[in-house]
Amino acid sequence: MWQLQSIRATNICAFETLEFSPIQNQATLIFGMNLDNDSQNSNGSGKSALLEAIAIGIIGEPLRKVNADEIINDRFDEAKVSIILSNRILECQMVVIRVFSRKNPQAIQVFLQKGQADAEEIKQASVADYNKYILDQIGLSKEDILKNFILTARKYQSFLSSSDKDKKEIINRFSNGILVDDSLEVLNEDMVPVQEELQQSEKKVAECNGRVSALSSEIERAVNDAASRKESIKERIESMKQSIIDKRAQIRQCKQNIDAMDIQLDKLDELDEKMQNLEKSDVDTESAYQKINIEFAALSLSPIKEYIKQISSLKIEIGDLQKTIQMLNESANASCKHVDSLSKELSLAQSNHTEKSAKIKSDKQAIEQQIESMREQARQLRDKGKTLGVNRNSINTAIASLEKQLAGVIQCPKCSYEFTLDQDVDIHAARIELENSKKNLVQIENDIAAAEESYNECVENGKQKQDERYALEQQERELDDNCKALASKLKSAQSEHELIEVKFKSATGKLENLQETVGGMRKQMFDEVFDSIDSAIKNAERKIQNEENEIDTLNGSISAYEQNIQELEASMNDDIVSHLQESKTKYQADLAIAISEQEEISARWSRLKAQESAFMEFKTYLANSKINAISQITNEFLAAIGSDIRVALSGYTMLKSGKVRDKISVSLIRDGIDCGSFDKFSAGEKCRVELASVLALHKLSNVNCEDGKGLNLLIIDEILDSTDESGLSNVFKALNDTQVTALVVSHGNIAENYPNRLIVSKKNGVSSLNEKN
Repeated sequence: MWQLQSIRATNICAFETLEFSPIQNQATLIFGMNLDNDSQNSNGSGKSALLEAIAIGIIGEPLRKVNADEIINDRFDEAKVSIILSNRILECQMVVIRVFSRKNPQAIQVFLQKGQADAEEIKQASVADYNKYILDQIGLSKEDILKNFILTARKYQSFLSSSDKDKKEIINRFSNGILVDDSLEVLNEDMVPVQEELQQSEKKVAECNGRVSALSSEIERAVNDAASRKESIKERIESMKQSIIDKRAQIRQCKQNIDAMDIQLDKLDELDEKMQNLEKSDVDTESAYQKINIEFAALSLSPIKEYIKQISSLKIEIGDLQKTIQMLNESANASCKHVDSLSKELSLAQSNHTEKSAKIKSDKQAIEQQIESMREQARQLRDKGKTLGVNRNSINTAIASLEKQLAGVIQCPKCSYEFTLDQDVDIHAARIELENSKKNLVQIENDIAAAEESYNECVENGKQKQDERYALEQQERELDDNCKALASKLKSAQSEHELIEVKFKSATGKLENLQETVGGMRKQMFDEVFDSIDSAIKNAERKIQNEENEIDTLNGSISAYEQNIQELEASMNDDIVSHLQESKTKYQADLAIAISEQEEISARWSRLKAQESAFMEFKTYLANSKINAISQITNEFLAAIGSDIRVALSGYTMLKSGKVRDKISVSLIRDGIDCGSFDKFSAGEKCRVELASVLALHKLSNVNCEDGKGLNLLIIDEILDSTDESGLSNVFKALNDTQVTALVVSHGNIAENYPNRLIVSKKNGVSSLNEKN
């Protein structure tokens, strides 16, 4: 799709120089400041000149009905406009340079660059050829651009409030129905002579039938009267003349019947016009239904179906659905809040888990180090105890040995001298050693007791640290369990919320279908009305045709009688029956030929009618597909901008009679209720609906282009002036969501908080641009 990358202009209107590059895929608000005239506010600042420059660059002519040289700045004799268009899909860039002069014709240069190749200058024979080339590259016609891309109050035509004829022209342009119309026109030209042939053949068959019928009656009478030839030919002639009189009386009666049918047709035409006016009016469906049945009863037409009961039943169903949707919406909001609350709780728990887990991990590491230190200390104490035990055992052994040695000490009674039998034992030294050993034993016992106490204390401390570690691990498990429980609750709440949303979407879908059904009920009612009227008209026309055929038959009979009278008068003595048989044989041959010709012509007519019906069905399909697309896209945009209004467009209808009813009506629906015609709404509401239809037609215009072509540009000038500042914010949001490169000109509200703004200011007679984004 083509994008307007930039525009440059010199000496256009009040601009001496103009350079502007639109923000791509976003909407830019344009408003003016006329510093030369405070009373003018934004008027006269040069906003229109910017739009004129864009239009001139693309289509080669101004938007206003002025000559090209009238847009040249009064202080100069020449103006120049250059635009750069790029197309990422086609990988090319097009530069258009136009020079306008008061003295010379417009000069154009077009350069096309494809991919990485050098730019190629495109040569054309005339200005018109250049303009055609540019539009062909874009893939749009000048009419398309002025109706759906550059929209100004002077040239904009609202699709929703336009006449039925204009709506059909727009739909035909989108659906290529005009090609079908061309084919139908050619087909109808072929059908005219065939229809005339068919009418003539039917008339000829009727006349031949009349003649054969009259002759059959006369032959029967002549045969019956063959035994009594006394009846004079004059009486037979008089009888034929009386038959002629009777036939002419029947013709007069047929003509009276035709006159009555003509009066009925006039009344049906009047009724058709009344019904068309009633359909266009703001009369509600119930009142319209009552008026229809009154009018139908006056012409003895069968009443139409009971639409009011259907609508009432549907409205009750809609009301129930709306209550269900409201309850589901409240449940969805509550479940959404619950999900948000659980999400926050889980997030907080996870954050707390992360923080505490880090602390627990750090504490566990410290405790592990302490436990390991205590284990080492206990090992050392155990080893020390073992060593002390070994020492104690060694000392006990030494004490036992010394005590054994000292147990054999003998003391002299006289001199108290002590000695042992073992001469090597030093008793005194042994006793000292024994005393020292016992002291050492006491010390070792004390050391062992102290070591055991330290060991037991170390073990107890180790158990306490292990308990602390187990407590930390329990805290960690509790944190994990809490997070898992919250995650499970969140998942369950999310599933419940998703289920509510599914039910909400289902109910909303049913509501939209019911609303569309109610919106289309009025169209269905009038379809039946016009089908009944059309059938009544066809029935009356068929009766007239039958009466006319009867007249042709009667005229044929009269012609046969008159010819027989002439022949009887000319030959009084001829064999009447033979003569009548010859005439009948001749007329039967003529009738057989006439019937054969009629059948052949009727077959051709049937083939042409079948072809016409196929064309009409195809045109109806094409038109309805685009009508449905406009309706769908319009409603999508209405939903995007927060409007509670929906558009119901009625399309083409094939009536039971085979006639196509190509009436395109617009209904606006709110809460499933038909709100009436578009023009009944307030300016603000109309503006929102108008914008939605503009975006729909803009999108369809691009969709209809060849692959890669189209124009991502929408200029809206003065069309949204009735929208307040809040409404403009919704408008810009919708435009930005669609990623349309849009320029919205405002003459009042300026949406102060909107970032993408372009100010066109005029000072000392010169306009300039000031971008704020």
